[in-house]
Amino acid sequence: MPLPAPAPRRYLPRGPRREADFAIATACADAWYRERGGAHIQIPVGAVAALALWPIKGPDAWMQGSWWLSLDEEQLAATLRECWGRWWIQRPDLIHRAAPLHSWLDDDKVCAAAMPAVRAVIRTAVTEGVLELVSSGDAWARTDTDVLGWMVTLMRSGGERKMLAEFPTPPDMAALMGRLLLAERAEDIKPGQAFHDPTSGTGAMIRALALHLHERGLAPADFSWAMTDLDQVSAAVAACCAILWDLGPRVLVWCGDTLHEGDGPERAAVEKARLVRERDRTLRQFAALHGSLRLINPDGRGGGARA
Repeated sequence: MPLPAPAPRRYLPRGPRREADFAIATACADAWYRERGGAHIQIPVGAVAALALWPIKGPDAWMQGSWWLSLDEEQLAATLRECWGRWWIQRPDLIHRAAPLHSWLDDDKVCAAAMPAVRAVIRTAVTEGVLELVSSGDAWARTDTDVLGWMVTLMRSGGERKMLAEFPTPPDMAALMGRLLLAERAEDIKPGQAFHDPTSGTGAMIRALALHLHERGLAPADFSWAMTDLDQVSAAVAACCAILWDLGPRVLVWCGDTLHEGDGPERAAVEKARLVRERDRTLRQFAALHGSLRLINPDGRGGGARA
């Protein structure tokens, strides 16, 4: 199969990767509102999240850009569903928490109305260089990106942020706070330990801690992580970022009020166990059905042909 031609795109700017994060998020937000996508910001954020989570990684991942740009609206919707479905098999707990970013694809009416603007957002993200930004095979490089967090920040009005008491932590401040926090315990930080942010937003502080671990030669995937936030979209983005940043198998994300509940990680752990059991049961049922279908010929008679 011949490789696709490179997509027309703007190369990432020199300087900190967060400048590219901000530029891409700004362009995607502009594309959404220019196409009159509406107030449901979880739709464009979810579209870019699926693009960022597309499983093809490595130095040639950007060549997928032309393929993404060639998809019509129906094909694009099917591709977004496929991406979320693939990750549900691997991380049912995180994809369940990310439901606000993909549940709109299950509503045919909402999906059809949103797809023109979604396609504009995908085209913008690809041409602005998001595949180069998030498709690195290196976990540190992927952790050093926060395009989804910037999208949520940029697409929300000031009034909405005040209503949610949402005050995004600037990247430099998050990095400084993370460095100070870990510096106090430099000799005590060992794989297997846990970090919990009870007001995580989209995960800025967790990302800063993970980056600092990378700098110290430690793998974030060897630690445990928990994030809790009151806002569903922020918690959904945090769940996606946990995958994108390669935080590993011991991640818990909960959407709830830390002040009133106080047990977000515990609730998330119970929910995760239930969702993993449901995923396993679904896969077993599918395997059993698939095995029985292999015994049926297209004409309905028994045999070894695949249906």
